Amino acid sequence: MMDLTFSDEAQTKLTEKMTVDDALLLDLDDGIGPLSPYLKENGLMYQLFICPKTKVPSSFTKHFQTSLGPVYFTDVTEVYLDEHMKITYKPIQNRFELQSDQQIMESSLDLVNLNEQKNF
Repeated sequence: MMDLTFSDEAQTKLTEKMTVDDALLLDLDDGIGPLSPYLKENGLMYQLFICPKTKVPSSFTKHFQTSLGPVYFTDVTEVYLDEHMKITYKPIQNRFELQSDQQIMESSLDLVNLNEQKNF
């Protein structure tokens, strides 16, 4: 069974940015889907989104249960996830990182707060 955890630093940083009405979305952006307009580079890229719970896109049907509540993801993203993953925060670089037991999956995991997006 796949799981996702957060380092203490990542959990603290995310808690500062979230409200009780928010959920997290983990997406591997391939240029298709409701969150693709937020892709910041060409190619595949993992991104983490803060999203109002009432606006979680219908394609985000799967989730991990975590210390920050459910983290939703799509069937397409699931194919690229590893068994045991962790999101850490690197304070010197001021960035999040997604890693698994086997690899660093995203060395600079972008955080997008959809509450701050006008058209979402």
